[in-house]
Amino acid sequence: MPSISGLEVKIGMNLVSLFKPYLGGILLPRITSLRKDVGHAFGVNIEPLRIHSCESLSANEFKITIDGSVVEKGYINAQYAAVVVPSYHEHDILSYAFHCKEYEPILGEYILYAELDKIHLLSPQEFSVYPPEDLMLQYIRRALEVIAVIEAN
Repeated sequence: MPSISGLEVKIGMNLVSLFKPYLGGILLPRITSLRKDVGHAFGVNIEPLRIHSCESLSANEFKITIDGSVVEKGYINAQYAAVVVPSYHEHDILSYAFHCKEYEPILGEYILYAELDKIHLLSPQEFSVYPPEDLMLQYIRRALEVIAVIEAN
């Protein structure tokens, strides 16, 4: 079974809380599970990722690299959930979201940001809500899958 090593997740200072259990972060066990699932699906062994803060990145920026080459990069606001809002509902969410629309590449959708403590007010039948941890996991999954496909072939 081929083995993949040298994977790093470099994160800006605002994203540290997503990873550190003592700060309420829940990503480390989820990344371990994700790494094993992707490895099994593609027939490769994915060794643990090195995750560390990087002062050269902006506060909400991250980069996923393998042997120093960037595989995935982006920005995640750790204080807000990304909300995909049908255009006919934008006025419903503006009271607890930023008024700006932003394109989120991993979702392929335009989003608004909602305060984390107010996402329970959103109807799951009408809005797709992505906490920052879920967005980060989607980016990591995509990076692992790309690397696994390359390594498996």
